[in-house]
Amino acid sequence: VSLCVVCPVCVCVQCVCDCIQCVCVERVWLCVSCVCIQCVSSVCGACVVVCVSSVCGACVVVCVSSVCGACVVVCVSSVCGACAVVVCALVYLSMTVCSPAYRYSVEHGGEYTMKPGLRKYACDLTLDPNTVNRLLSLSEENRKVTRRTEEQPFPDHPDRFENCRQVLCREGLIGRCYWEVERSGSGAVIGVTYKGISRRGECEDSLIGSNDKSWSLDCSDNSYTAWHNNNYTIIDVPSSSNRVGVYLDWPAGTLSFYRVSSDTLDHLITFYTTFTEPLYPGFRVCYCSSASLCQTQHDISL
Repeated sequence: VSLCVVCPVCVCVQCVCDCIQCVCVERVWLCVSCVCIQCVSSVCGACVVVCVSSVCGACVVVCVSSVCGACVVVCVSSVCGACAVVVCALVYLSMTVCSPAYRYSVEHGGEYTMKPGLRKYACDLTLDPNTVNRLLSLSEENRKVTRRTEEQPFPDHPDRFENCRQVLCREGLIGRCYWEVERSGSGAVIGVTYKGISRRGECEDSLIGSNDKSWSLDCSDNSYTAWHNNNYTIIDVPSSSNRVGVYLDWPAGTLSFYRVSSDTLDHLITFYTTFTEPLYPGFRVCYCSSASLCQTQHDISL
């Protein structure tokens, strides 16, 4: 238990053991090696740290305080009966998940995080006018970018892409986030990058997906190509839809791309890494093309 500490500034729990294998479960940080856990619900102060690794090494308990319904119990053990209380606790949880206290305790997406699928993690993104290349224009309240043949009168800014036809979103993302992009025309590149990507060059330092600071999916009418650090993977899937879904699980170090059609998601590729900074969604737009951030609904099937 002592291996987990609470940050007094951001009220997040950090694991300080040597395993460096922590994942975020709602508002709980779980160390998958020492199996210690802490509930950091801001709803009540009645939550305690519980570690049952000495029983079987597979049980994880977070208190089910009668003060609020913000705490959950999870048992992943198949080897011991030490978590018999879980059955009762889950019944308790099922009666409280609709309470206002519970809704405030879940992370991005509110009460939708109890539902299956990815759209429950939908995030609201806007394109940053200070980053957009002058051969691009923004519209629809900075949610759509379109390639132009004439330069647009954007003022000088150190964050602006001078040569690459790209734009980034304002929001730097950590945690779990999902968004969708609708493209039209000959093609577009959809990706994420650290803020430190070069804004001046024309080569690998600036192109999203061509350096170690960024990851991308190149979408055309006939194919998809995934890029990172100037290495690419051709995805042998027909590009039958113009909509792409992106799911970022920052703590787990995964970035996944999906083809979106009707109410289903078809997995295209997942990048696995360790992210070290917030990630900014970004786009590169081909000739006679555009890309739009979509309003996502909180229902979808995998």
